[in-house]
Amino acid sequence: MRHAFVCLAMLALFGAAAPSLDAQFVRGQVVDSITKAPIGGAAVVLLDSTGAEMARTTADVEGLFLLRAPAGEYRLRAEMEGFLISTFPPFSLEVESMPAFMLLLPSDSPPELPATWEQLAAALCGEASVAPGQGVLLGFVHDAAAEEPEADARIVLSWGAVSSRLAALVRGGNPGRLGGELITDSSGFYVACGVPGETQITAHAARDDLISDFVQVRFGDGGVFAGDTFHPNRTVWHHDFKLMPPGQRSAAVAGMVLDAETTLPLAGITVEIEETGLQTTTTASGAFRLTQLPAGPVQLSVRRPGLRPISRGVELKHGETVTLPPGAFRMETAPTELEPVTIEAEEATGRRPLADFYRRRDASSGSFVTREEWERRGTPRYTTDILRRLRGVRVVPNINYSSGGPRWLVVMSRGEGRRGGYGSCPVLVFMDGQYLGNSDYVLLDETINVDQLAAVEAYNTVASLPPEFNRRGAECGVIVLWTR
Repeated sequence: MRHAFVCLAMLALFGAAAPSLDAQFVRGQVVDSITKAPIGGAAVVLLDSTGAEMARTTADVEGLFLLRAPAGEYRLRAEMEGFLISTFPPFSLEVESMPAFMLLLPSDSPPELPATWEQLAAALCGEASVAPGQGVLLGFVHDAAAEEPEADARIVLSWGAVSSRLAALVRGGNPGRLGGELITDSSGFYVACGVPGETQITAHAARDDLISDFVQVRFGDGGVFAGDTFHPNRTVWHHDFKLMPPGQRSAAVAGMVLDAETTLPLAGITVEIEETGLQTTTTASGAFRLTQLPAGPVQLSVRRPGLRPISRGVELKHGETVTLPPGAFRMETAPTELEPVTIEAEEATGRRPLADFYRRRDASSGSFVTREEWERRGTPRYTTDILRRLRGVRVVPNINYSSGGPRWLVVMSRGEGRRGGYGSCPVLVFMDGQYLGNSDYVLLDETINVDQLAAVEAYNTVASLPPEFNRRGAECGVIVLWTR
């Protein structure tokens, strides 16, 4: 347990484009890994791919530093008396870039840790560790062969599809599965606070081509279901993941995709493990096979434009190939989309209250607006009319609108140039705390019913982003919509 804090160190990247330079610059801040206080006077060293020192500087009183070097592959090392010397993961320094890093330096005299997982969860998650209908998932990630901790591994949590209420608000139906991601610290430790209760959560760890087995947990008022086993009076569940390379993964799944009407095989259908993105396509005979998979419960989906997608739960087992019957995937032609019809219904239960919105508004550096505030300036017709008023958000014309896509592109001031121009760094979109997709997929003006919105918040840096909205792609910006 003590190891979790002794080795805490993390690298957070949130770069932005810079003017053309003869040499590139690396900037950032050194802070205490636990208190997040700046560490002035820390030595920051830039190492090349061989480990040779390329540049060195000393952080100022605010822990800020600036280093200069040619383009290439580098690592950063931070040194300070009273703290552990820490070397951070490699990164690429590209031409005309100025990446920024936050270096979390662990103290060599960390505080005493709680004696139990429940006490640790209470220390890290606060009220979320005992909130009714929620739970905490925590543990470590190790390499299965070397038993070494895996820093910067992703913990991927996924659960059921979007609720029918949200599907009604977003025209076009179900935008996909919900979930979130966490990143382990240098000791391989992770903690997920406020995991939704009464919901089957599938979790796994991944880094590069290494993937752990899958595990399912469900938190309830009376305890925790881990797989098929119930553990009463628990709100915290500890699970350690072991990462395996493809050669050590022995589960497989096979099957066939048929046309629902003719029962003929369908070729070229995409078959995907939803939790990982691992996929293949069906052959001319409609057959598919995915091998070198981790074991555990997963969702297997099949899809192709023009056909209704299908998703099936599959339990993968070590050393076995799960062969699904031909009738498992019979695809139908997707129905023609009609004009949306608004239906008044009772408020669905389980929606997160706006109290969280106001709490973040008081404490966060994001940008916030409520319905009362935007209606004082006139009634907006489109969601982008609201977003234009948020700090850091830019709404620009889509020059490719005539060939498809949204009329307006939504970008963040820190994300618009990161992947090659407007629209190439799509903003992530959440509604009522649930992830819908990015702005390339969720066409805000075309799909979101603006009359149903109660408040909007936006974040244009990962550093200011609340953990519940942090997932892959968040560096491009995050927009959170709240409904009435």
